[in-house]
Amino acid sequence: MEIKWDALRFAHDTVLLFVSDRPLTTKLKALNELTRVFLKSNTSGGEHSVRISSQKVAYLDSRSLYYAYRDIFVRESYFFKPTHAAPLILDCGANIGLATLYFKSLCRDSEILAFEPDRLTFAVLERNIKDNCLKGVTAYNFALWDKDETIDFFVDEARPGMLLMGTDQSRTGGQKTTAVARRLSVFIGTRSVDFLKLDVEGAEDRVLTELASTGKLGLIKSMAVEYHTRKNSQSTLGNFLRLLENNGFQYRISAASSPRSESGAVQDVMIFAKKRHRSND
Repeated sequence: MEIKWDALRFAHDTVLLFVSDRPLTTKLKALNELTRVFLKSNTSGGEHSVRISSQKVAYLDSRSLYYAYRDIFVRESYFFKPTHAAPLILDCGANIGLATLYFKSLCRDSEILAFEPDRLTFAVLERNIKDNCLKGVTAYNFALWDKDETIDFFVDEARPGMLLMGTDQSRTGGQKTTAVARRLSVFIGTRSVDFLKLDVEGAEDRVLTELASTGKLGLIKSMAVEYHTRKNSQSTLGNFLRLLENNGFQYRISAASSPRSESGAVQDVMIFAKKRHRSND
């Protein structure tokens, strides 16, 4: 039944790929790569590496590999148009580095700061940066938070490298460990940030609130945030969107849910935000 569900998901992703407005040759190339990654995600054992966009990518969790590849390279959830040759990009929640690879494919001379809290996953991230000779990428083994401290961090030891790792055990399950946490504002100087990718499994409220309190949110031109709803907790999405509005951002929201979903089920959403242009700019 699980394999059948995976096959249905793959078929759905294929349909979405072909209804996009990209050229047919680009779609066929993407389909070929999506198929290879899908087959890899349903294969156990063997070497944990796959070629993506002509680069060899090491990975830990095969299913997470497929979902991340689909969202980043097929759906292009983090696409943006650089306005100059060397944009500054923050990859927060980098995992094994697929988004970093994607950003480098968009702009070879981009400068990227990549943050990944899990030690084992971070080692694979470093390997993918080194093996693919990615220049201008600095990786940090930190969680992002609103304070500099050591925090509880939950990891499923049976599935190392999975995307669902974080500070909320109700979402991630797994075993409690610790992670060194840092404030993102510390890594932002006076230079504008061209793009912020923020996928930090529930810490996004803390991270953006801290950026706003230090004035560093004003340096960010555009961002893509995966907003995670906590189970059995008061919804705070409205406050999060208000924070963006109060700091001069326009945004759009993307989410998918079945009409038959339970009314109490949590729903994660993608928020794409861009700094408003002033009339005198």
